[in-house]
Amino acid sequence: MVGVLPRFVRASACGIAALIGFYLSGPLRIHAQVAGASILGAVTDSSGAAIAEASVRARNAGTGGTQATVTDAQGRYNLADLGVGDYEVQASKTGFSTVVHRGITLTVGAQRVVDFALPVGQQTQTVTVEGQVSQVETTNAALSSLISTEQMTQLPLNGRNFEQLIFLSPGVSLINTMAPNARQGRAAVPSAAGARPEGYVILQDDESINNFFNRGIGTITGTSLGMEAMAEFQTLTNTYGAQFGGNGAVVNAVSKSGTNQYHGSLYGFLRNSALDARGFFDPSTIPFRRFQPGGSLGGPIKKDRMFLFVNYEGVWQLLAQTRIATVPDANSRIPSFARATNPATYDAIVQTLAIYPLPTFNFRPIAGTSLGTGQATQVANQTAHEHYFLSRFDYVLSAKDSFFARYFFDKQHVIDPYTGGNGNAASGFLPFWPERDEGFDHFATIEWRRVVTPTLLNSARVSFSRPNTADYATSSFPALQFFPGANRPDADVGITGLTTLGQSFFVPAGELQNKFTEADDLVWTKGSHNFHFGASIVRLDSNVFYPFRSGSVWTFQSLSNFLAGTALSVTGTPAGSQYYYNRDYREIDFTPYVQDDWKATSRLTLNLGLRWDFTTNPIARHNTFYTVTDYLHGTGLVNVPHANRDNPSWRNLDPRFGLAYDVFGNHKTSLRGGFAINHSPIFPAQYNPMYTAVKPWDSFTASGPTYPIPDFSRASASTTVSPGWDYYINKAPYIIQYNLNVQHEILPSTVLTVGYVGSHGVDLITQQEKNPPSVTYDSNGVPHFATVVGGRIAGNPRLNPNLGFLQMGVIGTTSRYNSLQASLDRRFSRNIQAQVSYTFSHCLDDGGSPLGSINGGNSPSNYENPFNRSGYDRGPCYFNTTHTFRANGLLNLPFHGNRLVEGWQLTAIATWNTGLPLTVADGIDLAGFGYVPTGAPRPNYVPGCQVAVGKVSQWFNAACFTLQPPGTFGNVGRNTIVGPGLAQFDFGAIKDTRIREHVRLQFRAEFFNLFNHPQFGQPNTALFTAGAAGACTASGAGCANPNPTAGQITTLAGNTAARQIQFGLKLIF
Repeated sequence: MVGVLPRFVRASACGIAALIGFYLSGPLRIHAQVAGASILGAVTDSSGAAIAEASVRARNAGTGGTQATVTDAQGRYNLADLGVGDYEVQASKTGFSTVVHRGITLTVGAQRVVDFALPVGQQTQTVTVEGQVSQVETTNAALSSLISTEQMTQLPLNGRNFEQLIFLSPGVSLINTMAPNARQGRAAVPSAAGARPEGYVILQDDESINNFFNRGIGTITGTSLGMEAMAEFQTLTNTYGAQFGGNGAVVNAVSKSGTNQYHGSLYGFLRNSALDARGFFDPSTIPFRRFQPGGSLGGPIKKDRMFLFVNYEGVWQLLAQTRIATVPDANSRIPSFARATNPATYDAIVQTLAIYPLPTFNFRPIAGTSLGTGQATQVANQTAHEHYFLSRFDYVLSAKDSFFARYFFDKQHVIDPYTGGNGNAASGFLPFWPERDEGFDHFATIEWRRVVTPTLLNSARVSFSRPNTADYATSSFPALQFFPGANRPDADVGITGLTTLGQSFFVPAGELQNKFTEADDLVWTKGSHNFHFGASIVRLDSNVFYPFRSGSVWTFQSLSNFLAGTALSVTGTPAGSQYYYNRDYREIDFTPYVQDDWKATSRLTLNLGLRWDFTTNPIARHNTFYTVTDYLHGTGLVNVPHANRDNPSWRNLDPRFGLAYDVFGNHKTSLRGGFAINHSPIFPAQYNPMYTAVKPWDSFTASGPTYPIPDFSRASASTTVSPGWDYYINKAPYIIQYNLNVQHEILPSTVLTVGYVGSHGVDLITQQEKNPPSVTYDSNGVPHFATVVGGRIAGNPRLNPNLGFLQMGVIGTTSRYNSLQASLDRRFSRNIQAQVSYTFSHCLDDGGSPLGSINGGNSPSNYENPFNRSGYDRGPCYFNTTHTFRANGLLNLPFHGNRLVEGWQLTAIATWNTGLPLTVADGIDLAGFGYVPTGAPRPNYVPGCQVAVGKVSQWFNAACFTLQPPGTFGNVGRNTIVGPGLAQFDFGAIKDTRIREHVRLQFRAEFFNLFNHPQFGQPNTALFTAGAAGACTASGAGCANPNPTAGQITTLAGNTAARQIQFGLKLIF
């Protein structure tokens, strides 16, 4: 080590200087270091005795690059941090013949064991061993699955979206229940091994490509392009090494590089609704046109030394979308009071109801009233454009030094007709507020790699990323302009039982992040230890603008209440208030780690690691952090210096332990297990809603306001926060992962894995009402938060009468996940490649995620009873799927003869899982909290009633639920009903025709949802609408009427459609 350290210092000096300079120069978050693979093993003589100081060299067959090392006293060697590709490995020693292993394929993150037995002879004599080594992991305990180049380019992927392949991994649940939106992402999101979706990480060349909401790059269009630019990627799901952060799935991808031969492609994919089936809710086959062209080129600039690879892909799309809106019938549009009583309110009601189209079907009376509703089918076009470009430059400077630089951008925009109502497309069913969503993301990485000695390797890396999204909408109706001349959006008017009116109250909006990353990684092999040391510094600038609820958000608990002008509440910003809504957050993340893969014996490897995920306490560049610091006695919002009073990340120490045991010593059977703690540093999207909904952007809530112009100066107007962030959060959420599994090579290139996988979430974030009405208890110990006064529900005085409701994000929720996971993985061999997996799992937690709606959940994000957090909300996690089956495969048909019959390939993806849970709720403020949080309050069960029905028109029996007494909570649990499952089969047929020796033309026909099985969305879970004003009694009679659409499904699940057919043509050379 004495001689090694000076060389390492010299090798790293420039890199460290560059990192420090880059850090000081300007505005940084990274979650992992080192994505390379390795070849390791032992060199012995023919009797099995170790050969020390044997020379071992690996050569990349594509680029000609080499890496060499020597064996230690026990004959062990480790060639670390190799790029993906095909290799030949040779071992030599004076007095022995040279042995060469060929056909060794390295995949991202793989550790391949290649042992040598050198026969006695001349070193110039060469013995060649052909064939792939075992794919069984005998040295690494991390649970992972590999997506190869063939799978990415050949499987039938809807939209050519590489993120779809994440869901092929065992233990990964697919969440796409809600209609997607551009701000938080249109693509489905994964939950891996019981972790919440917001914890997952996507890395490309060790650079995080997550955006502000911790989603992938395909947020605007829902398609993550770039499959042609990726060599392959690995999905890690449990007990991965200390090199990786996050507490969910880690997608570890590697971009393609050029090789010593020119390779490329030109392609185009075409879709047209003339070939598609009619959607379940569509009145007819609706228009759909999509053209997706692209091309790639890679090759040498200088053989064995300098390489270039480029890729472009575009999308042009027009997609008609169908929504079914619930609207008042023609007889339910006249106010219930005389115009002379209040002309302004009367006219506003008439003009607001005129926005609704007249219903055309499914007419239903509202029980207890003379009113009625119906449904109207809406069809409108969404247009989308996207441009993706990647370039990568590789340069081998010498046998010891290499360098690469990679840059890509993704530019996209969508005009979406359905984004109005409650801030997301899940409740936007009227195409009157089209929204333009734009994204322009940039990602750049430069890495210098140096082999300091045969056993010491260093990599220095700098990265810059700039995900940028913006959303704009058009205000369409003067009837919803409640602040004339103030240039504010249309108001949002929510009437329980009807489709919400108005544009998204989150729009206009924008999120721009600048992430500057410097990282250094050192790999050192010392005897039986393979050490990885590293650290990264990320300077993170998050710049957002949110004129939150600037047009005002109105809540009416029934159509009859709206016709009477009786609102539950309005939240908004009074005229003349401060109108500063930009926020500029700054933080620095520092992440050192150490990992030791210790070969304890010839068969047992221990993976030992420790990571520290530290983040500075965020600051606001313009001192715009305002919050409530005293829930019981405070009188308003207080300016604070940081997002949290105390830094939550000081204790983010994450130990990792894994073992891999080669059971029989032949590398074909392994017993693996592990334990890991993974913290999830709090990221800006979690605390941002709190600090954009408050000062200096003044937002108030008034109870029982006058429609349409509320008097925010009234005593009923109060400072409210929703959603909020508890200033006193002092710990970061984390998850404890553990597993035990057996892996066995049952056939050549075919590996079976069966095991138990579990996790335990601690200090997860859920919303809690911090200023609820005071509680009283009756003789039976039932808590009461309100009483009935004059036929109306009157909430008890709040704990702090100076403030309104405060829905704050707090820590304390726990989760438990247990699963049986089995997978069969066959690498491409004898014309077949296949993956099959099954997961039987159960996940429980005692609170939902504030980001649940962003991630597709249909579950409460708050504790229902703020005085009882210890079990009242215990129920299935919102991403819980009991049974999950996935399969995919490629089959080369064994036809030979001429160009017509040869070159055929069949491909398929099969997806099946049970449904996600959902929560039924009253739909009105029966508990007297002054607002209606998602999924609360919950009603009572009707004893002996069968809840499940399973029909589109009635997914559950709404008659099995009854109102609880006013001011109380019911006995229905959280997430007690299972929604519709998912069953889809995608199929492809590919014909390759050879034109010349290295040129072929590929024709593809792909069928998405081949059997046209509808994938239904979640049903309406609001059970009731409010009764007539003043008719409520203490028993609950007259307080509400049954909601005629409760239990009804009117949409397909997000990112699903009827059968669609795509044709593609691809020139490959």
